[in-house]
Formats: sequence, C-alpha cells, structure tokens
Amino acid sequence: MKLENIKFKAKIKEKNKLFKVTEIATNHIIIDNKGLIVPLLMDEIEELLKFTGFKDIYEEELFEKDLVIYQRYVGAEEIKCIVDKGEYCIFLRELEGDRSFVLNSKERVIEKIGNIYTNPELLEGIEIIEEELR
Repeated sequence: MKLENIKFKAKIKEKNKLFKVTEIATNHIIIDNKGLIVPLLMDEIEELLKFTGFKDIYEEELFEKDLVIYQRYVGAEEIKCIVDKGEYCIFLRELEGDRSFVLNSKERVIEKIGNIYTNPELLEGIEIIEEELR
C-alpha cells in the first residue's frame, strides 16, 4: 500500500531515531533513511507512529508520541503533554499531572518540542510509568 494521504514514522528496535515510512506491506515496511530507501521486516519495527493531521504553531507535523507544549489560549499556562492519538481530533495527556485534552480545533497553541524516542531527556524527572507511553 503506497502511503499518500496517511503518514507514518517508524521507530526501529534499538535505535533512538524515527524514520519516514514510504510503504507498508503485510510483512515489511519501506523507510526513507536520508534519501536511501530501506526495506525492513515488521519484526525489526518497535512502533509505527501515525500523523495526527495536526501541525504545531511552526507548521511542524504532529505524530503520536510527540512531546508538545500546549496552551489553551495565548498567554495561558504552558502544559507539557504527549500526543496520544489523532485523526479528526488530537488527544493530549499531561506529563506532570493527570489532565487530558481533546482538541478538534487548530486554533490552540501547540509547540512541538520533541518525541519520546528521539528526545528521552525531555522526560527526565517526570514520574510516568514507561508502559503508559508505549
């Protein structure tokens, strides 16, 4: 299946890096590694992360497991969150509390600051059960 409207990134096992997925098949995927097209078996993939359809204030695409700073409106409290899911709306979970947010409007203030895989240092000092993030 060629991916035209749906976008994914792949977390490869034992690598703290995400790769753009260009094709998904029954038993393998194809990733783009800096212009080099690489086929991988599904058991080499730790997780597929789906594009939510939303972008942050700098037009950065938001994928599942991205870390963001969220404000309900300009000038409001900044809340560090993880992007949980997304399709027609985006679900955010607060990292240092128990609040969750469902956004279906692109008028909210969201700034992408990283991803749990590529920027694990952003999670330091935050008491979250590891399994909750995966």
